[in-house]
Order: sequence, then structure tokens, then C-alpha cells
Amino acid sequence: MVYSTCSMNPIENESVVAQLLQTFQGQISLVNISDKLPGLQTIPGLNKWCIIGKTQEIFNSFEEVPKTLQSTIRPNMFPPSNDVLEQLHLERW
Repeated sequence: MVYSTCSMNPIENESVVAQLLQTFQGQISLVNISDKLPGLQTIPGLNKWCIIGKTQEIFNSFEEVPKTLQSTIRPNMFPPSNDVLEQLHLERW
């Protein structure tokens, strides 16, 4: 499967990929295909990001999100824990 977006938002990129890798653990993996697409410019995926609310407030974890926003800002939008991140290899983009 190839996943591509026109966004630079980690919620639409790394967060989605991390959720897929966790949901289908062992069935899918992130692989580097740069040798198959010469000239393709890539950068490593992020391992850390924050969520910025509609009024520009910054949340570094779901625990910081007020109850009133927890229906729009969900836990899976945040980076997984460090031990999970090591297994996902998001840097392979």
C-alpha cells in the first residue's frame, strides 16, 4: 500500500501511518522504497509533534486536552509512546 498526502500536517501523515501500523501490527510494515523511485525526494518521518487547537493553544498530550475538545482532538492524533515509536520506524519515509 502507498499512502500519500499533500499535507505537511503530522496529524494527516505520521499520525495516520502510526495508527495503521499499530492496528495491523505484524501484517504491514513501513519500508524504504527510495531505490525503486530514483530522484524521489523524501525526509524522515517525525517522532514528535503537538496538536494546535482552533484558538492556537498547544497540546503535547491528550491528557492536556480539555474535556470540551476531546470529541475533536483524539488520543491517536498524538505520537505513540517512545517504546511504540521505536517499533514503528516512522523515520523510514
